[in-house]
Amino acid sequence: MYSVRTLLGGAAGFDYKVAPRIITPSRSAGQNDRFFIFYKNTENRPSGSIFNIMGMKVGDFKNEGGEGSQSFDDPDAPGGGKEWEGRLYWEAGGVPAGIYIWQFSAEGNFYTGAVVVAR
Repeated sequence: MYSVRTLLGGAAGFDYKVAPRIITPSRSAGQNDRFFIFYKNTENRPSGSIFNIMGMKVGDFKNEGGEGSQSFDDPDAPGGGKEWEGRLYWEAGGVPAGIYIWQFSAEGNFYTGAVVVAR
């Protein structure tokens, strides 16, 4: 688990964490093939995309939860997901090994980082 950044906007500041930083998709679906961004304290659902190192878009995040939901119960989330309202996720599926850049927007700001796909 790696905490990228916390933005404080008063008592209800937007917060997010990414996990894992390295994914190792196997040929069996559902085995370490997803990259997650867990979030809370947002009025709008975040959205974002994944790009290869050359800047070409390879996918979009899917979004679950958010928009004032009570909690997002996810065993993959830090703390079992009890503190998170939602998550963005990307399934690495058929992309080759490499470094991928993620970018998402929430509460009028853009956030960027990297995830490694190792095969």
